[in-house]
Amino acid sequence: MKKEIPLYLFICRKIEDDIYNGKLKLGDALPSEPKISKQMGASRNSVRKALRLLQDNNLIFCSHGKNAQVIFDSRLPEHREAYEKRFENRRHGISDTYRMLSILLPSTITYGASKCSREDFMTLYEMTDNLDSSNPIEMFAFHCRFIRNILRRTENPFVIELFEQICDFVRIDSIHSNIIGHTLHEDLSEEAIKGWYKELLDHAAKQNFKHFHHLLLQGLNEISQRFDAAYMVNAPAAPSEAESFNWFIDNAPTPLYLRIASDIMWESEKSGNVAGDFLPSESELRRVYGVSPVTVRKALSILNSLGLTRTFNGKGTQIVFERSHSPEVLGQLDEYLSSLQILRYSCKAIAFDAFKSMSETDKKHILELLESKRYSRGITTALTDILISSIQSPAMQNIYEHLKIKLAYGVILKTFVSNDDYDRVDRLLYGDMDKLSKAISNNDTALLGKIIESTYKHTYEYSENKLRLLYSEQPEEIKEKTL
Repeated sequence: MKKEIPLYLFICRKIEDDIYNGKLKLGDALPSEPKISKQMGASRNSVRKALRLLQDNNLIFCSHGKNAQVIFDSRLPEHREAYEKRFENRRHGISDTYRMLSILLPSTITYGASKCSREDFMTLYEMTDNLDSSNPIEMFAFHCRFIRNILRRTENPFVIELFEQICDFVRIDSIHSNIIGHTLHEDLSEEAIKGWYKELLDHAAKQNFKHFHHLLLQGLNEISQRFDAAYMVNAPAAPSEAESFNWFIDNAPTPLYLRIASDIMWESEKSGNVAGDFLPSESELRRVYGVSPVTVRKALSILNSLGLTRTFNGKGTQIVFERSHSPEVLGQLDEYLSSLQILRYSCKAIAFDAFKSMSETDKKHILELLESKRYSRGITTALTDILISSIQSPAMQNIYEHLKIKLAYGVILKTFVSNDDYDRVDRLLYGDMDKLSKAISNNDTALLGKIIESTYKHTYEYSENKLRLLYSEQPEEIKEKTL
């Protein structure tokens, strides 16, 4: 369990990105300290610490009684030198993010395109006609608008927020290209770029999503290769302070105790624990996560309040799955469904990429789980964990850590269903474990992806139906709080 970066540093990076990507220009005033504090959910001390750091880096000027002012200008040689260093620190992270996009984005965009109306496609065609590919920043902004218009049709806030965070991270590349006069599209004509977008739209409008997905993946891979050719080939190793992609839910670091609470239930689910089993002791949890007793107790307190566990003095914390209909629980189950959707539409690509580097030890571990014929959702959990870690992409693993927080809430559904219900779902999802074993033994990524996709699809549909029933039972005031 990795600790999050300090909140003041997160605020600093957020403002720094806004300055570098042009949202905040030379001479612009930053919001007041109280406003930043409210926006970021941070104390005034954290905000002041972030502003001091920005001033030390010659990005802003702070004066008493006035809002801080942006003093960065990429036209000045000394500022450009600072920007070059900033890009160098991010170069390896950008390359990894491009790779992660080629794994995650095609499936989610294909899903969004399947929900677009005729009017949506007409809007996208008009956008393409007005494309100006001469400016890297404008080209990047167009690409973001294009994808955003498709992703919003998924009606999945988790996916949309993820894309916005990725845009903020990768935009540094388009600005750098603009400053140094290099572009990843420099040997492509405007007609060729427009033609690619229109061909993509033609496939989607005709519901030919197989070709749509393939063409989109081709485009992403080409951009990734161009970036590597321009900046990564024969480049020096990443500096020790090189930045990797960091995504924070709700634009703020997730509290450590909440991540630990989710991880405890995730590991418990993976191990096949059931109601009546005891969690590891507080001292053992402190040793595993390297945190203070207070943090561990806060994590266990969260699990107790959700009705997942109960702590007994002198005995420990026991899994109980008590019924709870609070708005907080129902809201978290909605986020759990969003996480299932992301995995449902991306797991084929994840499986394909992961099998290139999955170790024999990991394969053997999965096969042993399957051969035991003892079903628990831990098989899905363990398999997904191994696939993601085998991709060896820090960006993808970082996103998956946040997905796990949401996925861990899926065990709350056990609060609302009987064991008989789960037995029926178990048989539905894993009626043929031999097929899954065959896929792993033969490195059949297509079959493996199809089985996992089917698993998440059935789990999503089953969980969604359960949640609908739960919502229909709730008083109106609780429904309003969870919308």
